[in-house]
Amino acid sequence: MVLQMEEIPPRPADFDGALCLFGLVDVGVATLRAALGSYGEITSCELSHSPPLVRFATHEAALAVRSRAAAAAAGCRTEEEVTIAVSAALGLTC
Repeated sequence: MVLQMEEIPPRPADFDGALCLFGLVDVGVATLRAALGSYGEITSCELSHSPPLVRFATHEAALAVRSRAAAAAAGCRTEEEVTIAVSAALGLTC
């Protein structure tokens, strides 16, 4: 039996503005806020969460960071290259 959903349900409101940061190593809250704060107001940083989670006041701010990271990773061939490129683009050390 196959179940096919005709519609994609809307994103739960709890996920609005949420951004998971994979590959983050030894970055403090102050560094994270300084690097990502230019994209929008950061309402919380949950570095003990796995993966670390940053919440922005708007979902658009989280999408802007995601777009910047995707653009930086576009030409990379290995995970190591992706980590370095995204880190540099976002101003983080990963």
